[in-house]
Amino acid sequence: MSDHLIVGGGIIGLLTARYLSQTGASVTLLERRQIGRESSWAGGGILSPLYPWRYAEPVNALAHWSQQHYRALTDELQADTGIDPEWIQSGLLILDHEETAHATAWAAKAGTRLDLIDHDTLGRIEPAVSEHPGSGLLFPEFAQVRNPCLLKALRQDVQARGVCITESAEVSHLLHESGRIRGVGTADGDSIAAEQVIIACGAWSASLLRELGQAIDIIPVRGQMLLYRGKPGLLKHVLLHRGHYAIPRRDGRLLFGSTLEDVGFDKTVTEQARHELERAAQALIPAL
Repeated sequence: MSDHLIVGGGIIGLLTARYLSQTGASVTLLERRQIGRESSWAGGGILSPLYPWRYAEPVNALAHWSQQHYRALTDELQADTGIDPEWIQSGLLILDHEETAHATAWAAKAGTRLDLIDHDTLGRIEPAVSEHPGSGLLFPEFAQVRNPCLLKALRQDVQARGVCITESAEVSHLLHESGRIRGVGTADGDSIAAEQVIIACGAWSASLLRELGQAIDIIPVRGQMLLYRGKPGLLKHVLLHRGHYAIPRRDGRLLFGSTLEDVGFDKTVTEQARHELERAAQALIPAL
């Protein structure tokens, strides 16, 4: 029986497994399908809320703490595994001038550097961007990671630390004994005991916790994005404009997204989303 059983093999589950294993505890991690292939894989890897001033203070406090530790984490993972998670301090350049007052007030309160970028400077630092936005708000200290690489590094790291990973193990319910959670039951009929159970299965967490009378407001949202393959250096910063973002990777790939669709767990991609995203991407970055 493990000291800790983690339900969910996304980035939160893997990081939890990593830190617990560093204490010498025995850890088992169960993933309903494949490790890291749900929202952790599909995300863009921007290490900040897109418009931080629109979020509650606890969200920004957690993001700020994470931002202070991410580079050290990725350096450690690369040293231990040889896999580069591609932490890049690319900055976040917001091209919505109407957000200036909110952004300035938030940055002053949070103690975060914010540079106001005029039209000429924008053309110099990001010549591929269309002239339409006119000016920008640059958070130069914000960073990104390449989340698929981060997930690969984390998986290799935790397995080297002795974490037991089981894929295709869908947890269907929790096991109760004397008023405590003592393990989990799977859809295949297996019972797995543990001293402590940690729920880290994202949008699937609500269904597991419901049997405890805990109603949590976590729902699945579909986000579609485009992947362009281009030459390195087309963009230098992560861009944000009218709710769309462009994320340049080190090898020249560029992500552009995203839709936000309340369609449950449906991961089907649509031609409508593709065309809408293409129009927005080409309007912002004509070279695309």
